[in-house]
Amino acid sequence: SEKAGPLPSDVPIPIDLQGRADSTVPGSKFHVVQGQIPSTVPDAAAAIRKQAEDGGWNATVGPVPATDGFVETLTFEKDARSLKITLVKVENTVTNMNLLTGPK
Repeated sequence: SEKAGPLPSDVPIPIDLQGRADSTVPGSKFHVVQGQIPSTVPDAAAAIRKQAEDGGWNATVGPVPATDGFVETLTFEKDARSLKITLVKVENTVTNMNLLTGPK
């Protein structure tokens, strides 16, 4: 089975990500990065969106604000790659992040 290469440097990893765990999806070229961000879901989403756009990623869906502030999903693409980030509220200022990136 083909191993995914290292995570590309333009993938937006929050600077304040804690407990980071990286993995690859078996049998694919997809990377998963998980961890917790010490901020609210809307703040985390805004920071990641800016970081992604600064890295040349294009949002594929306009920002859909989380109606309840509990879950927000961001999707981007760049060249032949895709990026999906799911943010889930744990506590007021703790957000779980699940990032998936790989071929489009």
